[in-house]
Amino acid sequence: MIRQPVAAGKFYPDDPEILKKTIRVKSIDVEKKYKAKGVVSPHAGYFYSGDIAAKVYSYIDIPETVLILGPNHNGFGGFYSLSGADFWETPLGKVPVNKELTDMIIKYSPFIQIDDTSHMYEHSIEVQLPFLQYFKEDFNIVPVSLMGYELREIMILAKGIINAINEYNKEVLIVASTDFSHYVSAEEAKKLDFIAIEQILSVNPEELWHKVKDKRISMCGVAPTTMMLEIVKERVNNAKLIKYATSGDASGDPDSVVGYAGIIVY
Repeated sequence: MIRQPVAAGKFYPDDPEILKKTIRVKSIDVEKKYKAKGVVSPHAGYFYSGDIAAKVYSYIDIPETVLILGPNHNGFGGFYSLSGADFWETPLGKVPVNKELTDMIIKYSPFIQIDDTSHMYEHSIEVQLPFLQYFKEDFNIVPVSLMGYELREIMILAKGIINAINEYNKEVLIVASTDFSHYVSAEEAKKLDFIAIEQILSVNPEELWHKVKDKRISMCGVAPTTMMLEIVKERVNNAKLIKYATSGDASGDPDSVVGYAGIIVY
């Protein structure tokens, strides 16, 4: 089964040559690529957040296996859902789903399930793929859609994924797909978002969760980001903010924006 693209032609170009050119002009040449364990990358339309995502992936030495955690915006399917597809397709080609690691996650995680309904209309994972395809020729993915918002469950699932990765015994990059504040002024977005960013840079998953809830930061991917930090925190020493911006920087309207941050954890 092939999971067909639903965001092509909407969030990013559906013409492969235009898509590659779009990513190329937004990416940068870097002297040092990081062996990152985790990244935070936005998932808005490329016009708004593609510059940040391209710069994040420019810095990463991408391994063969990438586990992508994305929020479920649409409300379809289960709370914690893996993909049963064999491939995910974009205009740049097909990306294989890693069945071995998928099965290991199911073994160690009591409440996650294969549920393609969760992935059918969701863009948050898909929009990461063209960047990965641009920078890495051969790789596989484990897409995980998250709609559950209980910290205890997030931590239990993170532990299951840690156990699965340990058994898998190969390098895995964890991508947390998230945008930050939604539909506030640019000034308010920056103030709130850097409260969350500070906790990400400190690799403090529980404090990130509590700050986002206490300050009512409308960060749609707080569950994926918290989970990513919990999975990698014992294996990392540093985190680096690559770029922060808002949709107002692209649209010219600072009154109602969405915030975006690109971060690598290594």
